[in-house]
Order: sequence, then structure tokens, then C-alpha cells
Amino acid sequence: MKLILGIVLGTLIAILVTSNARSLGNPSPPPGVSAMDWIPLGDAAGFVVVHDDASPNRINPAAGTVKGHFVVRRKDHWLRVDSTPDYGAQNAVMQR
Repeated sequence: MKLILGIVLGTLIAILVTSNARSLGNPSPPPGVSAMDWIPLGDAAGFVVVHDDASPNRINPAAGTVKGHFVVRRKDHWLRVDSTPDYGAQNAVMQR
């Protein structure tokens, strides 16, 4: 009896979680980004795929890789998360 109750309860939880996840939907991409180049990571973040077709010396990325940048939403604006720092890196100096 406990086994049947556990199976029924587990199935019910799985159905509720799945229906809740499907009801969230996909957030719309930022302005100027096509749906094909948008990978949502939740309601407030995502990844924008960038194509460098305009560059004559472009290097195709390796198979299984993609080029792009992350964006996050703050209030009603999408902000780009730049992964390349504008500042120089300095080597750490170990002192004793």
C-alpha cells in the first residue's frame, strides 16, 4: 500500500512540476535580436548568438562552438554582459 501511495504521489508531483515549467514560457528576445539567435536562460538573462558574416577575414568557429554574448534584464532594459575586461591583468606577487 505504501509503495502504491509513493508511486501515485511521485507521479502527481512530476505532473505538477512539468505543467508549471511549461506555463512559464520563453521570454522574448531583446530588441534587434532574432528569435533564431536568442537562447533564453530564464526571465532575466539570455545568450545572443553573433554571426560575423560581414568580416572578409572571418574564421569559422570550431564544430560544436558558438560565438556570442550574454545579456541580462534590469527593469525594462537589456544590458550586455561583456566577458572581456577593459582593464589589464596583473600578475600576483607572492610575498613571505
